[in-house]
Amino acid sequence: MVGVFPAISGTVLGDEAFHVWLIWGVVPLSGFSLLLGCRRHKNAAVIYVGLAGVCALISSALLGHDILGEAGERWTTLSGAGLLALAHIRNFKLCRQSDCAQ
Repeated sequence: MVGVFPAISGTVLGDEAFHVWLIWGVVPLSGFSLLLGCRRHKNAAVIYVGLAGVCALISSALLGHDILGEAGERWTTLSGAGLLALAHIRNFKLCRQSDCAQ
């Protein structure tokens, strides 16, 4: 299975344009879901962490490896995705605590 990962970079999934298209999907969906939860539990830190993650992802997609370098682009993307994931996890936990489903 691990041997397949290098082959992915040769497909459309490794293309720079694909990453930009992903940003177009990630930003509105993440913003919508984080704002929905934060309206209920009122924890602004979730928005700030999510916003930092989205900014890192956008920076990585726009600056790319030409400016950031291969390693810089990779670390910026991973950091942004990690921050965004942390924001979503925190949002989920806070929603569970405050019973946002009602």
